[in-house]
This record gives sequence, structure tokens and C-alpha cells, in this order.
Amino acid sequence: MTEITLMTPERFAALDTEMQAMHETWRSRWCGGGMCACMGCANRSGGLLGKGFTEAEWKEYCAAKGIVAPPVPTSEEVHRVLRQIFGNPVE
Repeated sequence: MTEITLMTPERFAALDTEMQAMHETWRSRWCGGGMCACMGCANRSGGLLGKGFTEAEWKEYCAAKGIVAPPVPTSEEVHRVLRQIFGNPVE
């Protein structure tokens, strides 16, 4: 079940400041992984979670600002791009 929060305007403004300071592509992802390896999400090491913001607050912010994560490519799409870059594998 999704936790619903209604941030105060001050809390929303503080979150907005943090979101605007991060790389644009990071804003749309909240990683549920353990140890961080990619550093490409809103709650990366030293990110929103480390600054006391919750996933529910981040979701509320994204909904209010219309921030949507781009679709994750399928394995077929990934393989097609890799073939374009590296050519067909040697058989």
C-alpha cells in the first residue's frame, strides 16, 4: 500500500531545492536496491534519503511536478542497440 503524505509547503520547497540541484535523469528514479552501484537515482548515496526525505514524499513531489520515469528498455531493444554499436557476434 502506498503511503500518502501531504507535505507542508515548506517541506515541498525544501524537496524542490534538492530535486533541482540533482541531475535531471536522477529525479525520476527511486532505487530499491541495497548498496548503490550506479549513482543514478534520487536516493543515491548522499541523496534524498540521506537528507531525511522519504520515498512517499518523493512520489508526492513527482506526481505534483509531472515527473515520470522513462520506460525501461526490453532485452531485445538492448541487444539491438549493442549489435548496432559492436556488430553481430562471431559465430
